[in-house]
Amino acid sequence: MNIKLVKLATGEDIICEYKEEDDKVTLEKPVMIESGPTEEGFGYILTFPWMMISGKETFELQKIHIICAVDPVEDLANQYSSQFGSGIVTARDFPDVPNIIL
Repeated sequence: MNIKLVKLATGEDIICEYKEEDDKVTLEKPVMIESGPTEEGFGYILTFPWMMISGKETFELQKIHIICAVDPVEDLANQYSSQFGSGIVTARDFPDVPNIIL
């Protein structure tokens, strides 16, 4: 899997399986990410399927709509893979992994 964090020109942050071809990008199983601080000063991450009411899992965009695409931190990539990919994650001590709900 080629999992990427993607910033769209709309300002949305998503994580997805990412494929580039010429001037097009394919986003498979994209999940929108919202984050911010709580009143207590802790951070939170909320996730939900991008364009969930479309019923689609694959979207093709022109590259001009992508601001950047980067590799996510290992914990987030593992959580995404366990929910939407092969289910195979890299080996590590899982009790230390923060619970990220996708």
